[in-house]
Amino acid sequence: VFFIREVSHRLQLEMSATEPDSTDPQVSSILSAGEPGFSFIRHHTSVGSDIDDIEGRARAESNLIIRSKGEVKSKSQVPFFVGVVFWIVFVSLAGAIILKVREDLPFIDALFTSIDAVTATGLATHDITKYDTTSKCLIVLLMQLGSATMLALVPIAIRIRSLRQIVTYGTFNLSNFRRVPEWVVEYKALVILFRVVLLYNLLVYLVYGLAMFLRIIFSQATRELVHETAPGTSILGWIVFHTVSAYCNVGFSLMPNALIPFDDQTFLKFCLCMLILHGNVGFPIVL
Repeated sequence: VFFIREVSHRLQLEMSATEPDSTDPQVSSILSAGEPGFSFIRHHTSVGSDIDDIEGRARAESNLIIRSKGEVKSKSQVPFFVGVVFWIVFVSLAGAIILKVREDLPFIDALFTSIDAVTATGLATHDITKYDTTSKCLIVLLMQLGSATMLALVPIAIRIRSLRQIVTYGTFNLSNFRRVPEWVVEYKALVILFRVVLLYNLLVYLVYGLAMFLRIIFSQATRELVHETAPGTSILGWIVFHTVSAYCNVGFSLMPNALIPFDDQTFLKFCLCMLILHGNVGFPIVL
């Protein structure tokens, strides 16, 4: 923007220096008499018009950048702290209401369980192993919505949406700019970061979830242990619940004794340990 303004200023100076002064008697006589000097003056007059055109095009190209950058700054942005607090409170309250209706719990117990799942606390005032399938799926959703990776995506998504509302889709093409504004670079970086975080979550879930699934399927002892300790739960449901619980560092389990019956299952414990690390200290390290 500074570069374009500087060029426009210099063009204005050049235009004022080359434009003929019509109040000068000599110039007026040349123009009226049609003497040979007329072609020289006409040439400089056309140069002044060309300069006007160049300056107009420069301003037209710079207007989008200047207006867009100003609008980005003038947009009211929700502070990160306020956004995260609002997200946690909203998700916790919504989960508590659903748990209260589904499991007929006192509201304080439903709220306690919901906040435990969202904030990765892991405490419980009721045995969640007795919840129905819908409530268990809700617990999985609450754990995921409150995970560190999800909280990292919330402000990114809000910022991308605010930038997207300012201009049309075509202006985000870097080839449309001679000098790329900072907010365009920010938008591109946020989109890449958003995709990387989503891909990170997907890969971690697929790799360790598939590894535990294959272990349980091909090991009869492990398969029988799952059915014995979590009756009524499918193998896929068991893997999904404990994969999310370990990755989000919540600690909920579908067994009353947690993972104590699996003390001799080295491979499963290794996969759960890796999930815990990837969802905690491993997340910023990998990024």
